[in-house]
Amino acid sequence: MNNIITPEYIKKYVQKKSGIKDLSIKNRKRNIVDARSVAFKLSKDLCSCVSFDVIGKEYNKSHASVMHGIKIFDNLKNHQSFRRNRNLYEICLKYFLKISDETEYIELREKQSIVDLQKEYENKIESLVKNYEKVIETQNKTLNLLNNNSMIKKITELNEIDYKNLEVRINAFFTMNAKNN
Repeated sequence: MNNIITPEYIKKYVQKKSGIKDLSIKNRKRNIVDARSVAFKLSKDLCSCVSFDVIGKEYNKSHASVMHGIKIFDNLKNHQSFRRNRNLYEICLKYFLKISDETEYIELREKQSIVDLQKEYENKIESLVKNYEKVIETQNKTLNLLNNNSMIKKITELNEIDYKNLEVRINAFFTMNAKNN
């Protein structure tokens, strides 16, 4: 389901709910064997990509013991004498499904936030591109006006000395014009 629910986490929760201190101890008492089979079944149901071997290592058991425990659970789950363990399974399952739903919701919200940020930045980039296109268009219009102006063409064709002389005369003109106004 998700990476928060692990065989280790299931073991701890089943131990807590069943009141058994350690499910991995070597013990064949009925209450421990039954609670262990509940934990095995939950681990296989909720951690589908985890092998029997991995589940068994959490309880110091072999993969065959895990398979046998799941078989015991499946065979006895409808018997009246197994009702307490079936209730334990259902309580734990509801808890883990709730965690799973909340985790998936959080992961979905995080993904949605990333998608929203991506869209926001794409919109900002698009806006910047449009603004720069407008600036470039304005600059091109100005450049076209300057290129089509015969006086500007003549000024751009001047050599450096003539250009400096023209610049001095234009500055003098503006200075005299400013004094007259």
